[in-house]
Amino acid sequence: MEVGENMKKSMSKAGVMVGGLVLVLCGTAVAQYPYPYQYGTRGHNGSVGVKLIGFFPNQDSDGLKDFSTGIGIGVDSRFNFGDYFALGVELDYTGVSSWSGTNYDTQTATYYSYTMDFSNVALKLDALGRFPLNNIIPFLGVGLVYNSSAFDTSTGQGYYGYGSVTAYGLGLEAVVGSDFVVGGNGAVTAELSVPIDQYSVFPGSTVNVGGYEVMAGYRFLF
Repeated sequence: MEVGENMKKSMSKAGVMVGGLVLVLCGTAVAQYPYPYQYGTRGHNGSVGVKLIGFFPNQDSDGLKDFSTGIGIGVDSRFNFGDYFALGVELDYTGVSSWSGTNYDTQTATYYSYTMDFSNVALKLDALGRFPLNNIIPFLGVGLVYNSSAFDTSTGQGYYGYGSVTAYGLGLEAVVGSDFVVGGNGAVTAELSVPIDQYSVFPGSTVNVGGYEVMAGYRFLF
C-alpha cells in the first residue's frame, strides 16, 4: 500500500536522523571527557527530562498495520538509588499517525474515502540500570506502560465506526539509551523504547497499540 511505502521512507529518514544525532551526542561526550567521574553522576538524586518522540507503529494485522509514523512529546522524572539504579515515571503523548482507506456504500453504490487518526497518552513506570562512564551514562531497563489510545475517523464510516473511540490497556516496554552530561546540572538524553504486549480492548476487538519510540531531549539533574 502507498501508506506502507511512505512509512518505510519515513523510517529510513528517521534512521538517518537518529544516526546523525548519535554522532553529535558522541562528539559532545568526547569533548567533555576530561571532566572527572563525579561530574554529572555523583551528587545528584535524580533528574527531570523533556523529550521529542518519533513513533513507529507496529505492523501487526491486529494492530497499526500501515499507519504512518507519528510524533510526540514527553516528560519524565527519575529518582536515583546510588549510582547504578533508578526508577522513572514518564508521561508521553503521541499523535499524527494516520491511515487512509475506502469503503463501499451499498445504498449509493459508490466508494468513499476516509482517514483514521491514532493518538495515545502513555503513563510509564520504569526500573533502570545505570552504567556511569565519566560523563556518559548508558542505561537500560524494563517498565509498565498504561495506554489511553484513541482512533478518530474524520470522514465516512471507519473500521471502528463513526467518530472517535477510546480504550485503555496495560503493557510492558524495554528501554535502552544514554545520557551525555554537558554541564554540571544538565545532560542530553537519547532513548529507544521497544513495546511488549501493549494491547487495548476496543468495542468488538483487541488492538495492539504499541510502537517503537525514538526519543531525544534534555535532562535537568538535581
